[in-house]
Amino acid sequence: MNYSILSNRMKLPEPEISVSEVIFDKKKEKRYLLEKRWDKDGEVLCAFMMNPSHASHILSDRTVDQLVKYAENNGYGSLIVVNAISFIEPQSNNLKNSTIHTFDPINWSFIEKAFIKSDHILFDTGYKGQQALYKFIDSKNSQVINILKKYRKKFYCYDIKLSARGHNFYYTPHLRPQFHKKPYYKKNPKPLLNFPNYKKIFRE
Repeated sequence: MNYSILSNRMKLPEPEISVSEVIFDKKKEKRYLLEKRWDKDGEVLCAFMMNPSHASHILSDRTVDQLVKYAENNGYGSLIVVNAISFIEPQSNNLKNSTIHTFDPINWSFIEKAFIKSDHILFDTGYKGQQALYKFIDSKNSQVINILKKYRKKFYCYDIKLSARGHNFYYTPHLRPQFHKKPYYKKNPKPLLNFPNYKKIFRE
């Protein structure tokens, strides 16, 4: 309902409208995109992470809450969340390798759409998200490779780590709060290109 007329009559500012959108597959087993908007004119922050939780246009979770707070505090008008893996699973340890290694062209079409709309992209896929990226890159998937190259200058992250398991496996840590640990809660991300090992993320 539009309250603008009544607000104007009462000499109040225009109503503040918050809009959220979510895109699932038909079975709601996958989430392709989640967008939360609070200022239609502000810049857009995108978070590119591992895989979706049950967060939606109605529900939230600690990670989305943290991202929204960061975005609001830094002058953004909206947040878009997309994921390297589209399957909904709050506990990433429950993701099967077959799921992680399954390429979803629909998901990557939404990823690119989000990247196009965004001013900055938080690249925080975590270990398993990076595992999926390596699988797609190693299989010479042109859609993934082209998207990761085309929007690279927009990518920001908090750190690039070498896996303790070795095998030349580099990844950007997930930023979600874990128990009492909030390592990135009040830190500002840096351009991915500023990290010495950023090319390792793309197998270059």
